[in-house]
Amino acid sequence: MIAPSLLLLVVFDFTTVVKGTDYQYAGRMFIDGTSSRVDITSGTHPLFNPQHSIITRRGGKEIVVLDHQRRTYFVRNTANMSGPLSSARGIGKTTASRSHVRVTPEGGVEVTYRLSMEVEGERMQATVDLTAETEAGEIEQHALPWGLQFAAKTGFEKIDDLIASRLPDRLPKRQSVTVSRRISDGPVITETITTTVSNVTDAPPDDALFLAPRGYRYEEPVFSFTR
Repeated sequence: MIAPSLLLLVVFDFTTVVKGTDYQYAGRMFIDGTSSRVDITSGTHPLFNPQHSIITRRGGKEIVVLDHQRRTYFVRNTANMSGPLSSARGIGKTTASRSHVRVTPEGGVEVTYRLSMEVEGERMQATVDLTAETEAGEIEQHALPWGLQFAAKTGFEKIDDLIASRLPDRLPKRQSVTVSRRISDGPVITETITTTVSNVTDAPPDDALFLAPRGYRYEEPVFSFTR
């Protein structure tokens, strides 16, 4: 493996499996400072599929989604955006409280918090447990502070800030995030997203990777990424 320079792009392949769902996908990612780009090569997820590329900028604070089939793009602030695991969020209008984040001896994080939800006038409570485990490598990465693909991002800004400050700022060789949610006295729902990194190398910088291509028009999506 080439030792990437701070002046070069870090390039690698990845595979992701989401246990608890039917989703799995693979692609290639580029990281340059606080910017990243994912080009999906296979998958059937509504977002993570070969029709899309996902760009993040400003240390994950902004996301740009490219739809190559429609030749369109849209932009979002990620403050209230969560990652791929729906169990990290609530149902309906939701607030989070009583959060606690602990760094594990292995360098991951364990998070617990409570959710207060309102659905059609009815209030419900839930508890959430999130565990992020990373096998961190030697390469620094500051583009995705909640893990690759925002895997450990909850969509609750204060909790996300704590998670970002405690996860290693290194490109993981492998990361696994598990979220379990229990609403009132109901069953526990658990999801796990695991990403494995391979073929890490470097490449010359290319600012165009982190911009919408010429000729793509801005268009709002038909699906939502917020709670």
